[in-house]
Amino acid sequence: NEAQSGVALQSGVLWLLPKEVEKLPAALRLKGAGSPRPLPALLRQKVWERSRTPRVTVDRIGSASNIFHAGHTHFAAGCGLWFGVEWRQPAQNMTAVGASGYRDGLTKALAVLGDEGLGGERSAGYGVFTTTPGEALDLPDPTPGGVAWLLSRYLPTPAELSVTLGHAQAAYQMTRVGGWVRSLDGADQRRKQVMLLNEGSLIGWPAASTVGALADLRPDYNATLGELPHPVYRSGLALALGLAPQ
Repeated sequence: NEAQSGVALQSGVLWLLPKEVEKLPAALRLKGAGSPRPLPALLRQKVWERSRTPRVTVDRIGSASNIFHAGHTHFAAGCGLWFGVEWRQPAQNMTAVGASGYRDGLTKALAVLGDEGLGGERSAGYGVFTTTPGEALDLPDPTPGGVAWLLSRYLPTPAELSVTLGHAQAAYQMTRVGGWVRSLDGADQRRKQVMLLNEGSLIGWPAASTVGALADLRPDYNATLGELPHPVYRSGLALALGLAPQ
């Protein structure tokens, strides 16, 4: 069948249908002379590559050096990360923060974040990015009591656990999420960690307009740095597709 005649990329990490190959960036799909690569040769094409670079910090007092390694992920030309947005009230007023609506606010926030960069080593120029809006997709909404396929990480509320994880077809993995918080009101600190369900998990869908919760991960472990005067939220709200009953 079509799935069995698929095409592998990234040494088998990624799997495409033959008809999807035409949507690949030219750098992966074509050879140097412009002719198409044979489908089996796509197995060796890299969508991304990871590397490590040695770095060193120097103590300001004793000038002692301390080596560490920074990891980097490099994407092939025309490749990168993506995310989706489910718009509910894209034009709702946000003039208090200088935006005409949620859609405009997200665009401006991404522009600022793209200039500042994601991840570590931003002072060395890493992590900067630009966004390219994609086409709107019409995807099936989950139905209460049905099975949902997570497109986002998810933090279930206590009231949701019996429905979401207790569903007969639930299948999921969890990940511990941490990171740093950067604030104009204090020094950079590690935010508290939280366990979230991974993208791609299958859960039962509750009968609610909003599924999941926000977690306040404001650090409180080091009084010498002072307490942050504002919450530090991690979104655990679920974005999911509805699946047909099996």
